Amino acid sequence: MAEARRLRGHKATATCCIASRDRPGLVATSGEDGCICWFDLRCKDVLFTMDLGANSISSLCFKPGIKD
Repeated sequence: MAEARRLRGHKATATCCIASRDRPGLVATSGEDGCICWFDLRCKDVLFTMDLGANSISSLCFKPGIKD
Protein backbone atom coordinates (compact mmCIF):
# COMPACT_ATOMS: atom_id res chain seq x y z
CA MET A 1 0.00 0.00 0.00
CA ALA A 2 1.26 3.50 -0.83
CA GLU A 3 2.33 5.77 1.99
CA ALA A 4 -0.06 8.63 2.79
CA ARG A 5 1.07 12.09 1.60
CA ARG A 6 0.66 15.24 3.63
CA LEU A 7 -0.41 18.34 1.72
CA ARG A 8 1.10 21.53 3.11
CA GLY A 9 -0.32 24.98 2.48
CA HIS A 10 -2.60 26.04 5.30
CA LYS A 11 -1.52 28.02 8.37
CA ALA A 12 -4.26 26.32 10.43
CA THR A 13 -6.29 23.11 10.34
CA ALA A 14 -7.83 22.08 7.01
CA THR A 15 -11.63 21.75 7.30
CA CYS A 16 -12.60 20.37 3.89
CA CYS A 17 -10.98 18.58 0.96
CA ILE A 18 -12.54 18.01 -2.46
CA ALA A 19 -11.22 16.43 -5.67
CA SER A 20 -12.14 17.62 -9.16
CA ARG A 21 -13.99 15.18 -11.41
CA ASP A 22 -12.98 17.06 -14.56
CA ARG A 23 -9.28 17.43 -13.76
CA PRO A 24 -7.65 14.30 -12.34
CA GLY A 25 -5.20 15.08 -9.57
CA LEU A 26 -6.62 18.54 -8.78
CA VAL A 27 -7.61 18.91 -5.13
CA ALA A 28 -8.87 21.96 -3.26
CA THR A 29 -8.82 22.34 0.51
CA SER A 30 -10.34 24.94 2.81
CA GLY A 31 -9.21 25.80 6.29
CA GLU A 32 -9.69 27.56 9.57
CA ASP A 33 -7.21 30.17 8.30
CA GLY A 34 -9.76 31.51 5.77
CA CYS A 35 -7.81 30.20 2.78
CA ILE A 36 -8.49 27.84 -0.09
CA CYS A 37 -5.44 25.93 -1.30
CA TRP A 38 -5.23 24.24 -4.71
CA PHE A 39 -3.02 21.18 -5.15
CA ASP A 40 -1.92 19.06 -8.10
CA LEU A 41 -1.31 15.62 -6.58
CA ARG A 42 1.41 14.95 -9.15
CA CYS A 43 3.63 17.38 -7.22
CA LYS A 44 4.02 18.09 -3.50
CA ASP A 45 3.58 21.86 -3.32
CA VAL A 46 0.46 24.00 -3.28
CA LEU A 47 -0.35 25.43 -6.75
CA PHE A 48 -1.89 28.61 -5.36
CA THR A 49 -3.74 29.93 -2.36
CA MET A 50 -6.82 32.16 -2.17
CA ASP A 51 -6.95 34.19 1.07
CA LEU A 52 -10.61 35.01 1.72
CA GLY A 53 -10.31 36.60 5.16
CA ALA A 54 -10.04 35.61 8.79
CA ASN A 55 -13.20 33.44 8.96
CA SER A 56 -13.01 29.67 8.74
CA ILE A 57 -14.22 28.04 5.50
CA SER A 58 -16.22 24.90 6.23
CA SER A 59 -17.17 23.59 2.77
CA LEU A 60 -16.21 23.64 -0.92
CA CYS A 61 -17.92 22.65 -4.17
CA PHE A 62 -16.74 22.29 -7.76
CA LYS A 63 -19.47 23.58 -10.07
CA PRO A 64 -19.90 21.25 -13.09
CA GLY A 65 -19.54 22.69 -16.56
CA ILE A 66 -17.17 25.53 -15.72
CA LYS A 67 -13.74 25.08 -17.27
CA ASP A 68 -10.63 26.89 -16.05
